[in-house]
Amino acid sequence: MAASKPLTAVCVLLLVTSALFATGPSFIKAEINPVAVNDKGEVLCRTRYEANPMGSSTFVDIEYGFCILSHNTIIEPADRYVLKYSPLYDMEAYLEHRAHWDSVFASPLDTVKPTDAERMYIGRYGFNRSNAAEYSCVVTTTVGEFMRERGTDLSAEPQKALRGGTGRYLPGGERDPEVRLVYDFGNILVFRHEESYEKQFPDSRFDYLNPIFGDEQVEYEISVVSGVLFLND
Repeated sequence: MAASKPLTAVCVLLLVTSALFATGPSFIKAEINPVAVNDKGEVLCRTRYEANPMGSSTFVDIEYGFCILSHNTIIEPADRYVLKYSPLYDMEAYLEHRAHWDSVFASPLDTVKPTDAERMYIGRYGFNRSNAAEYSCVVTTTVGEFMRERGTDLSAEPQKALRGGTGRYLPGGERDPEVRLVYDFGNILVFRHEESYEKQFPDSRFDYLNPIFGDEQVEYEISVVSGVLFLND
């Protein structure tokens, strides 16, 4: 019986080591939530960004903040809140903190009791109405249908995303790529892209490359991206 102890110890060590290095699919999430439109037609958005290049099973840092869609540009101020995770943290407290910031990301602009950040955008940029919901739409169509209805070829027009990301819908072949339009501000369109390595035919592609592969052009296995298309701007 004593001889089985070293074997048991080795098995336990292997299990712990496997758990520490276990990985899932790599992913990136670069999302915006429009909250206000000013008289210039600029759009204020809340932002949420996280990237997990290694597909680690632990949580990763998440950045929350604001951006402005203006004149063919996504303006991203440097000041943002970073929710950091450490294995030393209390898990329940971390999850509660994360739930709070996710609720902030999903919330409208508070013009009655604004935070310091909201007050700055209201005063400096004139976002004094929480009116982006008026432009909300959930339209699911295809690249071909969008071309016929709107006269815009989404497979040819590049979209912009957070952190300098660019992408577009893929040209239709045997399968016409699916399109999901979530906000229509007239000359600014916001699309939601969800791609996964499990999809046989991806609908779109953004140039977010996984940094752990160095110079190799390797994409993330899962991506959730808000793509912005500026028209006639």
